[in-house]
Amino acid sequence: GDMAGVQPFVLELEHAVDSGDAQRQFIAARAIGDLCLQNQENERRLLEEGVLSPLFLVCKLEPRLQIEAMRGIRYLSRTFDENRAKIARHGGLVQLVELMQSRVPEVAVEATAVLGNLAQTVEARSRIVAEGGLPLILSNLHSRNVKLQAECALAIQGLAQSPENAIHVVQEGGLKMLISLAKAKDVDAKKRAIMALGGMAVHSELQSEIVALGALHPLLAA
Repeated sequence: GDMAGVQPFVLELEHAVDSGDAQRQFIAARAIGDLCLQNQENERRLLEEGVLSPLFLVCKLEPRLQIEAMRGIRYLSRTFDENRAKIARHGGLVQLVELMQSRVPEVAVEATAVLGNLAQTVEARSRIVAEGGLPLILSNLHSRNVKLQAECALAIQGLAQSPENAIHVVQEGGLKMLISLAKAKDVDAKKRAIMALGGMAVHSELQSEIVALGALHPLLAA
């Protein structure tokens, strides 16, 4: 059946991890992301075939391999809530929070992008917060790297769907950062910051604070 379609790719990734051959690992990890792009159903099938364990092992290797593996995890988490929940339950969440602190900008961007996908579901949100992800996302919001800022804004938009997280964002000065990002030249960063602000404005306990800080202007301008 269809399962046979993705199974060889998962086996190859497992063998590549065992082989210690970096080029083979790179190609095998990249193939996982490509399978997701070909067909949304592959996102489900790959998870059912156990792709997460070898992918998270590749996340422990050199940066260019980490980037490929996290790209795969990002595509695996872009569509289905049950996939996001499974990824959050997998031991790899701690790893993603660590990788978000990488000195290699692309690694930090990919890790944050995965967390942003996961933050769209309740179960994953609480796990990201429990693993200490929120303060790190807020500190990365201060980065000079606009791609990283954009991914942080997306992650905050997800996490701040819970009122207590939204309040935490405000307490940590995240609101001011989002307001300045909402005025950025970069279209993607701007759009995501405005989405995060709009999401936070849903919480009645924060509305007056958001207005007082001048967030309404970028929201109305949008």
